[in-house]
Amino acid sequence: MAAFSGVLWSKMPRLVGFIFGYAFLGTLVTASVFGRKLAHLTFATLRREGDLRFDLVRTRENAEAIAFYGGGSRERRTALHKLERLVRVRRSAILWSAGLSLWTNVYSYATILVPSVMCAPLYFSGKMQFGVISQVTTSFNHIEAALNFLVNHLARVSALAAVSARLETLQDALVHARGSGPKIGRETIEVKEEESGFGFDTGKDIVPMPPQTILHLSSLTVCTPAGGRTLTTGLDLELRAGQSLLIVGPSGCGKSSLLRAVAGLWCRGGGVVAAPHPRRCFFLPQKPYMPLGPLRDQLIFPADSKALARSVSEANRRGQQAAASPSATATRTTEIPTTTRATDDGSHPCVDPSLADDSKLLDLLDAVALPQLAGAVGGLDADVEWGHVLSLGEQQRVAAARLLAARPALAFLDEATSAMDSASEARIYGAVAAACRGGCFVSVGHRPELARYHSHVLESCGEGRWRLLSSREWNEERRARVLAEAALEEGGES
Repeated sequence: MAAFSGVLWSKMPRLVGFIFGYAFLGTLVTASVFGRKLAHLTFATLRREGDLRFDLVRTRENAEAIAFYGGGSRERRTALHKLERLVRVRRSAILWSAGLSLWTNVYSYATILVPSVMCAPLYFSGKMQFGVISQVTTSFNHIEAALNFLVNHLARVSALAAVSARLETLQDALVHARGSGPKIGRETIEVKEEESGFGFDTGKDIVPMPPQTILHLSSLTVCTPAGGRTLTTGLDLELRAGQSLLIVGPSGCGKSSLLRAVAGLWCRGGGVVAAPHPRRCFFLPQKPYMPLGPLRDQLIFPADSKALARSVSEANRRGQQAAASPSATATRTTEIPTTTRATDDGSHPCVDPSLADDSKLLDLLDAVALPQLAGAVGGLDADVEWGHVLSLGEQQRVAAARLLAARPALAFLDEATSAMDSASEARIYGAVAAACRGGCFVSVGHRPELARYHSHVLESCGEGRWRLLSSREWNEERRARVLAEAALEEGGES
């Protein structure tokens, strides 16, 4: 643009002043009249589209429950209302875009003849040659195109501004969520076969950790994400290898919330949670997630068949390297790892390469009381809508198979057997205890019978307070309370 400006200034300085003034006024008018309005409409369109998309996905995921409730008409009205809001915004955006297009066309074509008109008197008086007119016109057009970039691309600039505003809103929300209130400190425990002792930093000093400790809670306080309610206050707890914990209490006392805080899903509160690395932990919710994919992917989730193939390839490569090393003769079997990372992000436990063998996957199904599932659906490569084909109890058993495949150091079960019968539940907990041997598992449940599968019970005392008992002590107290209540009822009837 500088070169063309120099050419135009040398031939006709008046046109330089005209084009800069014209571009300034045009940009000012375009930005003030159309810019802010189009940015607002684009922002509103993105928000309305997000609301509608979220509502449709939520309705699809809960279609069966909505049908049982007879709530189809209500959900339809809600979706139509959000669609109408989106249509209104889109209609306004189209009208304003059409007005912008009309304005930019008038603005651009209004100056086509300006160089020729201003050069014509000089040409007819013989003071300017025809070739100079061509130079002036070409320079004028290039300068105009450069100066009127905002006018010609305002729609794209407005869309970019709206998207940036949405992202800024999201970023501010995330920053606020991270920075509001105290946070639960987390320390990673390196779980080994033989641990000689270690510690973690509480911010004041190093707290020594006993050998074989898997989970340690120090002065743990848990609040709701919004910070309006305290669910747990000053909880101290330690679980060692081979121990297991059942969290019990009335509904709404904060059992699942405590489990989420310990598992690292919630961070509002205070204190310190020392636990194994997230790769060595596994979480089973009450309603398992059933991703798209074949049955073998359901059993090894959150890994998949491709990740498993990579782990097998890596295990084979390391085996070949170990076999080729001179010192591998005596230590070959101990130096070849049995597991490898299944994903690059390391967000889930390692996957055993032996699970590439179909017989291992069938053994997992048998361990969770689903020996006929593979044959019923068409094999391990069958790909169906698992959330519809399997009952909730069967989904919970498939999720338990994932835990058995992962063999974590620490497992969390949030009412993960609520839809199973007593026989299946006993079988699952037996398999979980075997899979977590050398580690431990923590459960949340309402049924008192679950205590038989755990070594300790953490019971809510109300107002954020908890007490820790052995399962034997808790069962004895429970039986005593039941007998006392029965005696009172008999006394009242007499």
